[in-house]
Formats: sequence, structure tokens, C-alpha cells
Amino acid sequence: MSGGPKPSLLVVDDDASNLAVVANVLQSTYRVRLANGGERALALAKAAPPDLILLDVEMPTLDGYAVCDRLKADPELRHIPVIFLTGRATVEDETEGFARGAVDYIHKPISPPVLIARVRTHLSLRAALGEAHHERVKADELLEVVVPKAAAEELRRTGTVLPRRVENVAILFCDLVEFTAFCDQHEPELVVPRLDAVFRRMEEIAREHGVEKLKTIGDAFMAAAGILQPVPESLEAAVRCGLALADEVPRIVPEWRARVGVDVGTVVSGIVGGERYQFDVWGDPVYVAAGLVGTGAPGSVCVRATHWPALRGRVRARQVATHVLKAKGDLEVVEIVSD
Repeated sequence: MSGGPKPSLLVVDDDASNLAVVANVLQSTYRVRLANGGERALALAKAAPPDLILLDVEMPTLDGYAVCDRLKADPELRHIPVIFLTGRATVEDETEGFARGAVDYIHKPISPPVLIARVRTHLSLRAALGEAHHERVKADELLEVVVPKAAAEELRRTGTVLPRRVENVAILFCDLVEFTAFCDQHEPELVVPRLDAVFRRMEEIAREHGVEKLKTIGDAFMAAAGILQPVPESLEAAVRCGLALADEVPRIVPEWRARVGVDVGTVVSGIVGGERYQFDVWGDPVYVAAGLVGTGAPGSVCVRATHWPALRGRVRARQVATHVLKAKGDLEVVEIVSD
């Protein structure tokens, strides 16, 4: 118990002599508050939730069972362990107490060694459960860093993420112009924090547009719209996201510019890897979006000309040009710019 504040106990009993006995046994090790009735106990618990409650069963007005019911009905108090203190010793009485949510029974007259042992055991269990919950929260947060949120939820729910083929998915690639030269000319202590700031802002912009980050590859940012959750007008969402990314990068690092490639179509998605999970996507839109990144000027978003009719009147195009993509041959490309 050393090294931090003493755990707090709330002892509830309508008999002053019983309160005195329990307090005398426990107050050297714990912070002990006393309540001589059910209503007073609930008020004290609400004002400052204790780590454990020792609760008499037989009390006038509001008995221990009723107090326990109200504690368990309160979202802020329901996780506090309750130990009943009672002279009732039948199997039926104990069954009733456990059914109400108690974690243990201590029979009167109270034995100090038993009281100390039971309190210590349940406080240790509460601490262990709290630590387990904390570690689970950290694991969940880490999982959502490694894979998209929807994939993380499916993985937690089912233990796996099913491979799937999805239509009308927009894939976005964004890379940083002049990053390599900047990296060669500056110390890592300058490069890495700036790159981190850029990628963090890219993640925020993607969320704002209903686009989900998939991963970063060197100085490239990859995202998708409509892969795990439906996104109306996935192509337009990805294009507008790309324009926002391209506008924002020079505001964060004036020496850098961004260019973006977007394509839409059918992809296959799934999780690969054993020691380290990686959610990934495959298909023609992935290849084309990655290839389109290098075809436009900094600050622009490039799409296939065949997709332009779906965007005409909603965004502004600067030019149409023909580029050669390996394995695709000549590809007409529309370069979209901010208004």
C-alpha cells in the first residue's frame, strides 16, 4: 500500500459499535469514512467514490440490498466492490447478496484477521482489474494506429478482418515534393518532427473528408474512401481531401509542396502479417493512384480523364495531358487545382 495514497473505504452500519470496531481495525491502513445509514452512504459515495464499500444488510429505512441496488444502477458507482457485513449466514442470504452484485460476505461478529484479509484481497483484485483495463485501452489505441478504425473494431469483435472485394473505392496517394533534398540537407532532429506534424495534420484532414488513412510509405501518405465504411461520392471526397492536403502542407513546412493522385474502382482488402498486422489494399486503383502522383504539378490532384465527367462542375481542372504509366500505356490525366 506504500508509495501512494491510501485506498479509501466506506463503512456502512446503523450500529455505532460495529462502525467503531471496523474503523479501529482498518483506519491505520486505509482512509475510512463511516455512514450510519443507507441514504448517508449513497451521498458519501456519490460525493467521493471510495475504492471499496463495507455494507451492513439489516438497516432501517434503506437496507443493504437496496443500497447495493442503487449503487449498481449508477454508472459512476457500479464498479465499486461491495462486501456485505451481516449476521445472516444462510446459503439463501449469501446467494441473494451475490445476486445483488456484492463481491463477498463477512459474517458478524467480525473477526479482524478475516476482515483485513478480505479487504486486502478485493482491493488487490480491483487494482489488477484496473491495470488490465488500462492495458486493454492502450492495446486498443495501438491497434487503431496500426489498422483503420473500422478494421480494428472488426478485429476486436471477431478476432479477424475478413478479406473482401469492394467496389467504388477511391484511393489517394499524396507525396511531398522536395522532401528528399530537404532530408539530405538537414539534421534528423529537424526533419522528423516536421514530417510528423505534416502526417498528423493529413490524418485530421482525411477524417474531416470521410477518408481513412491506410498507411505512410516514406514521405507518401495513402488513404481510401469507401473501403470499410460507405462514403457517398467517394471519388469527390478523395479529390477534395487531396486538394486540402496540397493546400495545407506548405502552411506547415514552407519548403515543401504536395501532389496527389486519386483513382476509383474495385479493390481487394485484408490484413497481412503475423508479428505485425498491416491492413492493405490491392487492385488497379491502387496502382493508378500511385502512378498519377508524379504526373501533376505541386499543389494539384490528378485523376484519369475518364473520371472527369463525375467531377465536372464541382471542382476546377487546369489541364488535360497524356502520360505513360507502366503496364497501362498512354493515360489521359486531368489535373485538378483549388479554386
